Amino acid sequence: MKIISVPLTQEAMHRLDLDQSLEGDLKELTLSDSEFSVLWSSGVLDDLNEELDLLIDDFEDESITGEKLEQALIITQHNKHYINTPIVNALAKQLELAISKSTGVFFFF
Repeated sequence: MKIISVPLTQEAMHRLDLDQSLEGDLKELTLSDSEFSVLWSSGVLDDLNEELDLLIDDFEDESITGEKLEQALIITQHNKHYINTPIVNALAKQLELAISKSTGVFFFF
């Protein structure tokens, strides 16, 4: 199962780090195999990896926090190859939520 999680508070982010999340701590986007395939083939993850020095990949856990959240949102919203793709839009919404909550986006692939 592939999940993109956003902790809703700083405390929730700390609990996530300790693998002790409580119900209601996270807004999760669970990806089906086909959704992950579309997200992967869109190129957005490659762009995030390259531009932000990340390793979002199959069988890897990665996170985007701090200043990189704004950069990641710009990347997801401004590439003509994948804007208006529903799953990329869902990723953008996760990034927007993390920015508004001052937390992060966590990829559990």
